[in-house]
Amino acid sequence: TRLGELVDMDNPESSNYIEQDDPSNWINNQRDFQEADLALQTVTWDDGVPAPGAELLQALGICPGDNQNEDNTCSEHSDTDPSAFNRELVVAEEDANQVVAGHGDEHGDNESVDDDVNQFSPDDIDNFLENDSVLAAQTCSQEVRSRHVPQMGMDFETSKAAQAFYKSYSCLCGFAVRKASNYCGQTSTGGGESRCIFRCNRSGKVLDEEQKEAKRKQRKERWQERTGKLAPETRKRKRNVIDVTGCQAKLVVSKKNGRWFITDINLEHNHELSPPDESKFLRSHKQMTDEEKLLVRTLNSAKLPTRKIMDILSFLRHGPLPYTKKYVTNVRASIRKENDGNDMMQLLDYFRNKQAEDPRYYYKFKVHPQKPSKVLCIFWADGYSRKMYDLYGDSLSFDTTYKTNKYNLPFAPFVGVFGHGQNCLFACAIIQDETINTFIWLFQTFLECMGRKQPRTVITDQDTSMKEAVPEEAVPEVFNLSKHRNCLFHVKKKAEEKCCRTFVTKGDLHADFTDIVHNSLTVAEFEKLWQEMVQKYDIGAVNYFKIMWKERRRWAPVYFKTDFLPLLHSTSRSEGMNAIFKDNVASTDNVISFMTEYEKISERIQDMEREQDSLTRTTKPTFWVHNELEIQASRMYNRQIFYQF
Repeated sequence: TRLGELVDMDNPESSNYIEQDDPSNWINNQRDFQEADLALQTVTWDDGVPAPGAELLQALGICPGDNQNEDNTCSEHSDTDPSAFNRELVVAEEDANQVVAGHGDEHGDNESVDDDVNQFSPDDIDNFLENDSVLAAQTCSQEVRSRHVPQMGMDFETSKAAQAFYKSYSCLCGFAVRKASNYCGQTSTGGGESRCIFRCNRSGKVLDEEQKEAKRKQRKERWQERTGKLAPETRKRKRNVIDVTGCQAKLVVSKKNGRWFITDINLEHNHELSPPDESKFLRSHKQMTDEEKLLVRTLNSAKLPTRKIMDILSFLRHGPLPYTKKYVTNVRASIRKENDGNDMMQLLDYFRNKQAEDPRYYYKFKVHPQKPSKVLCIFWADGYSRKMYDLYGDSLSFDTTYKTNKYNLPFAPFVGVFGHGQNCLFACAIIQDETINTFIWLFQTFLECMGRKQPRTVITDQDTSMKEAVPEEAVPEVFNLSKHRNCLFHVKKKAEEKCCRTFVTKGDLHADFTDIVHNSLTVAEFEKLWQEMVQKYDIGAVNYFKIMWKERRRWAPVYFKTDFLPLLHSTSRSEGMNAIFKDNVASTDNVISFMTEYEKISERIQDMEREQDSLTRTTKPTFWVHNELEIQASRMYNRQIFYQF
């Protein structure tokens, strides 16, 4: 840049003004500034001997002299306010003192500093310097800010470097940049890009509403000519559109002798510029580095919300981010779209890879009878889950109340209890619907996967289709050896919802109902007390009490006193498993994302079992009375079951 443009151009009489026509007062763009920085580092501030580069410092208006003198400006600047130059000299003096102090010990702290610097790649250093220079220029003096002003004759290594320089300038001024056009050379001369034009993003032809409507009509006509069909009506979206003003600001760079030179420039805008603190809202300045995008990808796979990702990125930058929360959300959406092309084929590849790693891995698809390419249901179980079912498959909890993933399909986990009293996943499925045929296919597939071993008891939600899919007589080929029980919690909850008015108006009816359900010791006692309750409160005509009496053998605890239900009296374990998936799987996730989350949850369950095995093997329990029965029980049961004992 030229020194005459660093200060007041409108006042040539000012003592800060240096005549532009004097060749000695030229600074040859960025390389001269680098030489100036080098000269500042090599200045000896303790004596009056000028160091190499003193002439360049003199041209900049900086006189290296006595370190004690606070006014370090040249004599020709003495009648002006030296505050801007003093701020620069304070920074330069501190840098020089650090350099001088570093020369005293060649094997001291400099070695550790060099080691730290060597850990950074050149790209990391370039990214840091670019961001740091822009932030510094926003707060520094006019002289420093002018380093980012493009000038005729400036040269760059690549067109991208020129674009980055122009973007840094636009960030300071408050406008956005777009690449308007580029030109390629002749093939005989090697071809390749030879000229680029960068413009303000508010450039372009200003059109009124009639012209815009004419262009839309023309596009529809071309569509009809090309396809032979009427153009589809597009839904108007609520979106922000760039306000085109026909701005002529531009930067033109051309390639010559392997370098890119600024050959044309226009810095005048015909619109109001944005303040520097609003630059991050402009499209071209929402800059996210490749490292940050990789970090966002990692945090996205960990299911962190966008606000927490923003906090982490801001912490790493030690300050505000040059992009908005919406930009980060769009980056996450683009990551999800990478797997949305054909997720069923990706899922099939996923299952095949898992089966190659685990020979006991099992999966099965249900496809449409007329459209074999359409998948209706998916069932899978890994080798660990099948092993757990062999050991602890006597009781099974099944629930389909949770609908997950972007297709809004019911999720059907087969949940049990392993030896330490904690939840265990036996198998999982994503089903098309909750019809009888779907449940029959699902349970038959489950038995096929588990070697035809049936559980002794199956507990489900009080669902009509599910009740018919797991009957004791109607479908003997599905769980014909299992005892089916409905979830007591849901039965009581529905009774309170459907008979709310009856419970309120009948006084102690709710207390008697709860006492009969939970405290009856025999079937005869339960049936006798129930009939007495119906007569006492005159509720024989209440429809839901009729349904409960008819289905009493499926939900009343007294009918299951001889059945094996270890720590399992409701579908709360299935609902707890659903809650885990719900916390970690978004409604926009596809099947592959769901499978990834299933893999994490399965690994977590295995870790819990190994942890409890280790505690039982390596620790002793706390006894209450130290009697022989308690000591003997501690040897027979694992730690969690002993504490429940």
